[in-house]
Amino acid sequence: MDWKLVYNVISIPLVNAFVGWITTYLAILMIFRPREPRKIFGFTVQGIVPKKRHMIAMSIGRSVERNMINMDDFQGLIDQVDLELEIGKIVDKYVDEKFSPASEKSFVGRSYNAAMGAVKGQTKAYLTAEIQKNANAVIKSFVDRLETEFDVQAIVAEKINGFDLEQLEDVVLGFTKGEFKFLEIMGGVFGFIIGIVQVVILLVMQFV
Repeated sequence: MDWKLVYNVISIPLVNAFVGWITTYLAILMIFRPREPRKIFGFTVQGIVPKKRHMIAMSIGRSVERNMINMDDFQGLIDQVDLELEIGKIVDKYVDEKFSPASEKSFVGRSYNAAMGAVKGQTKAYLTAEIQKNANAVIKSFVDRLETEFDVQAIVAEKINGFDLEQLEDVVLGFTKGEFKFLEIMGGVFGFIIGIVQVVILLVMQFV
């Protein structure tokens, strides 16, 4: 028996599987590491995410601003609110807190409560009407100001850039760790398959 051939048949797929796995693992690792620039064989090396974090942050912010959050969404939410009902609730609570009822045990107290009841009713009606009259204009002004001053892209980018590199790595790995592990395994699998192909070629060449 040709033990050298047997050794090659067994070792080639295994070595290729290991090489496929380790190269995939290192490639994924270099997405995040090294966090700071390092000189390796005269070349400056740094992980993709740490090196491009500002560009990535701006790109994510731009995507969020364009596709996820816009002023039409705010306006749509506001339009769903029953302003008349909500204003009425606020006014009722405010007026009730300001006009405390007197004791009902005396004639004076009952008279005061009756008079205050009428006053409270008129006050609520007046305040509700005045607030409703100006509410739409105030809301429009608020939405217009948000549209001009609320920079979603800058806010998202600032938040991402505010993470330290370890936090940023944890955020990314939090929802991609399983996928990265799958890629590592597939690197080993493809390496093993390539090794099998090499073995077949070796055997063909051996016996032809």
